[in-house]
Amino acid sequence: MKGDMHTIALVAPGFAVAPDIRETAIANLRSHGYGVKVFGRHEPADGRFAGTDAARARHLMQAYLDPEIDTIVCMRGGSGCSRILDHLDFGAIARNTKPLIGYSDVTALHMALTHEADNPVIHGPMGIDLLGAPAERSFQVLADIIARRFDTELTGADGLYIEQTGRFSGPLIGGNLTVFLSLIGTPEFHVPDRAVLFFEDVGEYDFRMDRAFVQLRRSGILRKAGACLFGHTRLAGSDDPDAFRQIAMSHLGDVTGPIVFDIPSAHDRMKLALPLGHICRVRANTHSVDLRFIPAAAEAPRPCIAV
Repeated sequence: MKGDMHTIALVAPGFAVAPDIRETAIANLRSHGYGVKVFGRHEPADGRFAGTDAARARHLMQAYLDPEIDTIVCMRGGSGCSRILDHLDFGAIARNTKPLIGYSDVTALHMALTHEADNPVIHGPMGIDLLGAPAERSFQVLADIIARRFDTELTGADGLYIEQTGRFSGPLIGGNLTVFLSLIGTPEFHVPDRAVLFFEDVGEYDFRMDRAFVQLRRSGILRKAGACLFGHTRLAGSDDPDAFRQIAMSHLGDVTGPIVFDIPSAHDRMKLALPLGHICRVRANTHSVDLRFIPAAAEAPRPCIAV
């Protein structure tokens, strides 16, 4: 019978993970008082992937079906998560929901699990973030996720750039921008009207980001946005810290609600977790941003109100 210890499943749905990194993450989780079960630990790599598509999907399903598991943490992103979607049993996941935490390529799983299984998904730290000096901050974020502490107030001291003030409430949708866009046209892709969009990315060039925003605009996704939040995103080949913001703002003229850049929930600044699919209440003034989160079933979106 399961005791009081919170048990975390470590899975690798995309790229393979070096054994020393995996074992260090396991040891660090246990030292913080968590139970740990690893799925696919001895699976042979398939090229860059942590096993074949079917094997990686099987390991994730085992984590969902295991009654001892409370929370699932992805070891890393990279690529490959979208390849396993056709192998998942979303009906079984819907009967065994538990939070799945990750970011980057895990965005593909987040979109699918939200839409197909109504499963809680969290943009938050992965196994590779539980190593070295920055790990203590990641463990605090993990503890906040487990305790369901998501609400936060951010200020300029957190590195924010508040482009546009206002108030808005709507379902929080997004994740890694290029992975998100790669899902357009698939069964898992769904963006509700009056959404709060959150995007971040890493290592992309300015022309690729401009193309991404053109696609967001021309596909009608930006017309569904009542507010936009962006993680700390810096462009490849550019030393200009404002380059990404300038590209984004050239496409966001029709968004009337809050627009905030450098939210500290991204590849290189994971200071808070974001529960995707929840209703996100955003209140942005000139000095701070207040974020409040409510499960989507609890409240309908509110209209945008000027501050």
